[in-house]
Amino acid sequence: MQELWEKGLKWDEQLPSGLEEKWRTWCSELAHIDNLQIERKLFSNAGMSEISLHVFCDASPKAYGAVAYFRYITEGRVKVSFIISKSKVAPLKTLTLARLELMAALIAARLAKYLLNTFPSLTKEIFLWSDSKIVLHWLKGSSKIWKPFVSNRVAQVQLLTPPNCWNHCSGSENPADFTTRGESTRKFLTSSLWWMGPAWLSQPVQSWPVQCLPNPPDGMCGEEVIASERRRTAIVNTMVTTTNDDNCISGCIDIDKYSNLGKLLRVTAWVRRFIHNGKPGPLKLSGPLCASELQEALYSWIKATQLKHFGRELKQLLSKGIISKDSSIYNLNPELDDNQLLQLKGRLEFSNEEVRAKHPWLLPTKDKFVKLLILDAHVKMCHLGVDSTLTQLREQFWIIKGRQFVKNVLNDCIICRRYKVKTGTQVVAPLPPDRIQEHSPFDVSGVDFAGPFYVNDSNTKCYLIIFTCAVIRAVHLELVPNMSTDSFLLAFRRFISRRGLCSVLYSDNAKTFKKANSELRKWWKYINNPEVKKVFASPKELFGNLLLNGVHGGEVSGKDRYVRLKLA
Repeated sequence: MQELWEKGLKWDEQLPSGLEEKWRTWCSELAHIDNLQIERKLFSNAGMSEISLHVFCDASPKAYGAVAYFRYITEGRVKVSFIISKSKVAPLKTLTLARLELMAALIAARLAKYLLNTFPSLTKEIFLWSDSKIVLHWLKGSSKIWKPFVSNRVAQVQLLTPPNCWNHCSGSENPADFTTRGESTRKFLTSSLWWMGPAWLSQPVQSWPVQCLPNPPDGMCGEEVIASERRRTAIVNTMVTTTNDDNCISGCIDIDKYSNLGKLLRVTAWVRRFIHNGKPGPLKLSGPLCASELQEALYSWIKATQLKHFGRELKQLLSKGIISKDSSIYNLNPELDDNQLLQLKGRLEFSNEEVRAKHPWLLPTKDKFVKLLILDAHVKMCHLGVDSTLTQLREQFWIIKGRQFVKNVLNDCIICRRYKVKTGTQVVAPLPPDRIQEHSPFDVSGVDFAGPFYVNDSNTKCYLIIFTCAVIRAVHLELVPNMSTDSFLLAFRRFISRRGLCSVLYSDNAKTFKKANSELRKWWKYINNPEVKKVFASPKELFGNLLLNGVHGGEVSGKDRYVRLKLA
């Protein structure tokens, strides 16, 4: 199956002749399985002693596996019982034979652990056998000196089984070789090596293979494999540079992840507290952040921003006390304050203003920290304009080209853009034909209720039905005691008796009008017949439908408001 997978054959494709022959041979071998007989019991009924577990493992380029036996003494003779075997095909990715042998050892260790858990009171003595000296060298040493593939599997094997339980046997006497070579069924059935283990397993311990393995295994091949799997040791020369906390704060915290100045300063204050508490000294900070810690965090970011943009000028002021004339901030006459921050001298030295108002800190333009400062001042000023925000900032800071930068930042304020945006206007559609074509008064009308209106001489209330002509905007009012369908139909009869039949009557979706529409359809069913038409012959069609929710109804609602105003 693995060879078919490697060739990429599909389910309905014809097999190549070579693979088809292998498949037929394998199927023919299945018929001999009927001759296989295995005793149901593992041990004889007589007393047993010196019970031990033996697990053999082996690998080939095609497969790897393991097989387990119980060895015990009964009636003075050594007996060996076949217990279990397990095998797997080699991965599609090509691995070295030594790595496959190591994977077989891992299967053997898992089988041993499984059998010990299954028969906990039977035996505690286990022997694991492999014909690979390289694998035994790996298992009996430290797992940390090898590359990850070998290191991980060696660690798993050592966790499952003690390293001193592993022993070496020759490949010709290893029964696990049957799990890797693809032997015929007949050979499996007749092989004493498979069912009883190697011949020396049925003999006294003195006849077992002598365990004297060289460390590391001898031979050029073994040395090369071991050297290739050894983890390389890199020699790294590290130079530690001690810097001020303020200088490296921008390297510890990614300012691009923050959109709020307050959060940035709080995180910075916590980082500075952690650094402070990690240093030797009796004073350790705890509890909530205090105002001085937040102020120190602000100093840190001002210092980091000035170092980033005015590093040369800071060095010149520290060494010479004056900056060079080719500097972009030479005309601002900067100086250093007590915290070694750049500030402006200005001409307000003898004023009564605050120190920061007289000597504001100097900050560059187009910097993320400066942008957060602007947004914070903008929020404190309740989202006022550029002038108010800039005035708030200049109480402490002087930003180069500040007005333009503040304007650019405020243009991106989501809240301001939401309130300053111009609302869209609805495209006016053409008026409906009933509004602009020539009709007689009330031929096209709209209807709606207005009220309630309270009667002065009692606590009762009444309503008005407003009929509005859609063309000339005339209004007809009918007083009704309630909003029932019967009251509307009576008012409608009075309306058509006074104004004549209308061809179209618009209304909203009120339940009264829905019920009236149903009643009008019943009337129309009796009126619209040939005999009645002969008696009441007229060039105008009789009214027969009430248009529900036909238009917005603005013309009726407007008249409702006008009538209420006049009756007030």
